[in-house]
Amino acid sequence: MSFDVTKEYQQFQILEELGGMAGVTFRKHYRSDKKFPKPIFDSRSKKIWRGGDLERYFDKKSGR
Repeated sequence: MSFDVTKEYQQFQILEELGGMAGVTFRKHYRSDKKFPKPIFDSRSKKIWRGGDLERYFDKKSGR
């Protein structure tokens, strides 16, 4: 799992990077975590996160 720090990701792209995880599992284990990065764009139907924020979060989570 490696996020490009220059890109922005929608939830379905994050799930693909995480190996096809289900949306419910993603919300349960990551989105509910208070340390998970806030989206840079947040609407009812679309949320977008920065790749750099995601990279830092998952690196810390994995202990790198």
